Amino acid sequence: MATATTNPAWTIPISATSIKHLTKVNKPIPSPGPNQVLIQLTAASLNYRDTLVASRSPSYPGAHKDSLVPGCDGAGIINSTGPLSVWAGKEGTLVVLHPTNWLSGDVRNLQGDQILGSSQEDGTLQGWMVLDDNRIVEAPKSLSSEESCALIGAGVTAWDVIRGSLDAKLDGSVEPWKGGWKQKRLEGKWVLTQGTGGVSCFAIQVGALSTYFTYTHIYWISISSAMV
Repeated sequence: MATATTNPAWTIPISATSIKHLTKVNKPIPSPGPNQVLIQLTAASLNYRDTLVASRSPSYPGAHKDSLVPGCDGAGIINSTGPLSVWAGKEGTLVVLHPTNWLSGDVRNLQGDQILGSSQEDGTLQGWMVLDDNRIVEAPKSLSSEESCALIGAGVTAWDVIRGSLDAKLDGSVEPWKGGWKQKRLEGKWVLTQGTGGVSCFAIQVGALSTYFTYTHIYWISISSAMV
């Protein structure tokens, strides 16, 4: 299905100290393996960690390879699949990318060297990517690529914090959701967000969704860029 012949990508030179050093190159279009999917990327969502990685800041841990493609969040269209892929026959579907191999269970199972756009894993600031079947999720039909690509990083983080505040236990586990999903479990509670970044804005939207949560007190505090 692919008609392009090259894969435009932004890469980080080994000597980079600023995002101004990002370099645009043309890479080959990869081919999917048996249980993989080739995705034509249509949007990427940028996070603060991407700035740290792109400037090779010591504030973000890990040894990042030369010419790394940054970006952990993205959305795109399924272009083609491997012969054993569960996505076979779903070419043209809009999907979002899961940036890590930690798909469920204890967060301590998250492997920092296997996050897209860092260490040895090229990220989403490119035209084409191949990912394993279990690392892509069909995007909501009501959202565009630009809206969908922000869901995994900022959106899920915000939801996880709110969800944890409701059901988290001291041992780190989270109890099952209590009641129906339309139960107004935040009613009368306070939601405090720090600043106006992506996670905070998502948290405000989750708290303000009148369908699920009403009469919720929402406050946010702004902090200077020097503190971020």
